[in-house]
Amino acid sequence: MKYKLFGLLNLLATKTRYFTEGLRKRLKLLQNVLAVRGQVADVTGCSIKITPNIPVNLSEAVSNVVAADGHIPREIAYSWLPDIDDPKEVDEMMQEQTAQSIKNQQQAMLAGNPDYVEGSGKQNQQEQGNQDQEGQKGKEVTDDNADKQKQRRPDQNKD
Repeated sequence: MKYKLFGLLNLLATKTRYFTEGLRKRLKLLQNVLAVRGQVADVTGCSIKITPNIPVNLSEAVSNVVAADGHIPREIAYSWLPDIDDPKEVDEMMQEQTAQSIKNQQQAMLAGNPDYVEGSGKQNQQEQGNQDQEGQKGKEVTDDNADKQKQRRPDQNKD
């Protein structure tokens, strides 16, 4: 498809260049008019982006970005996508989405665990440690009773 549009794209590039030059001249004229009126305007930081109205195969662009992951920086790969003005912003959004999905997966895994108690933090761990200590104290008492029973004569062990 690109070979069929090659001539059109060359013509488009030439006309885009002329149009951009004309827009820059008009912006400088507007800056001069505003300076005469006493207002300050700076047009040197303006960026002009002209996107042609040619259909883009979005699935191919996305597959290229996915294939390039790990080989080149993600910001460069995200800049290949059409209608993306700030690849850094997209990268930050993807990192937030990944962090959120990890958090959701952890919650799903813990929700399926029958031993999981909601809000288990340091306080609950300390309470569990105290319960373990109490359980061991009770175990010691029962062990003492067993020792006492062993020390009795066989005819007294009937209880």
